[in-house]
Amino acid sequence: MKKISQKYYDEGMGCSRSILMAFRDKYGYVTEEVINSANAINNGFGIGGMCSALLAGIMILGLLYKGEEAYSERMRLMTCFQCKFCSINCMSLAKEREDCVDLMDFVCDYLEEKMK
Repeated sequence: MKKISQKYYDEGMGCSRSILMAFRDKYGYVTEEVINSANAINNGFGIGGMCSALLAGIMILGLLYKGEEAYSERMRLMTCFQCKFCSINCMSLAKEREDCVDLMDFVCDYLEEKMK
């Protein structure tokens, strides 16, 4: 899934769309409408907000799980991401890197574990 998301990212897709499209290509679940819902999500919403790669992972977890389980899975992903990168804020994360590939890879790896 990482290679697929990186291919989309290299083609100019944003972090969130790249992850959503890679998940769709490998596992299904993600419809064109869900991908299109990420059209306005990029670069921390343009104001340095939540990481778009992380948000895509949360969106996918919402498709895979329902109710309380979706909430728990979201919290696990956010906590793991925060522990690894010391932030979930796009602006803070962007200061330390040239691109978002390592963030996207982390989210892809996390989601792939959920599909086992």
